[in-house]
Amino acid sequence: MNEEKDSVFSGFTTQPTSGHSLSPPPYSGAASTTTAQVLVSAESASPLKDQLMTLLGISAHLSACNDRNICFAYEKYKGYLQASQTLSKMDSWPGKKPCATDLIEVFVSKSMWFSHYKPAFSKVADYSEMVKWLEDSDDKGTDLEVWGLEKGSYSLVDLRKFVDNGTLVEKKGKGKKKDVSEGSGKQNKKKVIKDGQKKGFQKKQK
Repeated sequence: MNEEKDSVFSGFTTQPTSGHSLSPPPYSGAASTTTAQVLVSAESASPLKDQLMTLLGISAHLSACNDRNICFAYEKYKGYLQASQTLSKMDSWPGKKPCATDLIEVFVSKSMWFSHYKPAFSKVADYSEMVKWLEDSDDKGTDLEVWGLEKGSYSLVDLRKFVDNGTLVEKKGKGKKKDVSEGSGKQNKKKVIKDGQKKGFQKKQK
């Protein structure tokens, strides 16, 4: 019985050796009741949260507090988008209809959503290869090909930097070019002043 219990919780406690080696369970709406799902449900003390998960068909594992890796975080983001679309199409709701913040907090805290999830994931659709990597697709590129830099694991901070720059690689040389440009400007200014002084001196001689 202990072996069975360990296998149930392995998906929530095992840390991946890389940022994508542990593939999160697929988002499939209704799922069979397991000990892990019961635990997740117990963690969500909010009746509204339970109601949202039930009526919108949100998979229980997506409400887990821990983000095992960036791929799982992306699955949560997609789960929110799907649930948000479903909610917007519903004409009625038992009681007061929930707001966007209520739905966000099913998946992650509001502060985490606006500080990390939204800035990173809202732009990732512009990078098809990164989407494949986050979804752990069979035809995804290597870490180096996708990120431009190999790391043991990747964070939401890394992803935000990637979507802003298209790579994690620091772009070198900009500072040096700027210094050269500034130096050239100063030299040109000195030359203009010197030429002006020379012309003034020549006029005086005449």
